[in-house]
Amino acid sequence: MKKQQINKEFQHCLKDLKRFIIQQKLDLKNTYIAGDLNVNDYSQEERKIMMEIWLEELCLVRCDPNEPTHQGVGKAKGRESFLDAVITHEDNPVDVYTLNESILGHLSMSDHHPIITVITPPMEES
Repeated sequence: MKKQQINKEFQHCLKDLKRFIIQQKLDLKNTYIAGDLNVNDYSQEERKIMMEIWLEELCLVRCDPNEPTHQGVGKAKGRESFLDAVITHEDNPVDVYTLNESILGHLSMSDHHPIITVITPPMEES
């Protein structure tokens, strides 16, 4: 599949997700999106810009983990990158950690390491 077509699909996905967030009238301070974002330092500039604009429009930030989450395969074999992250409200960034083999105690067959974040609910006012 051509890179231009892949970027159009990525843009369409961001548009659908934005529409969902707006339609649901989600309280973005309590919204967390986690997983493989398919954008990292090695991504095409066009894709990185699409993600930056999308984050700005929704007042969100990307919180990358402390260590790389993806081990490249094929042509990118051996290249580590940050594909997996958490997106949240810009006023509420979180610490994200990579759960690598040394933490998990076993080797994973996936090219991605899982990530974890601890979310502390705000204190209720009395």
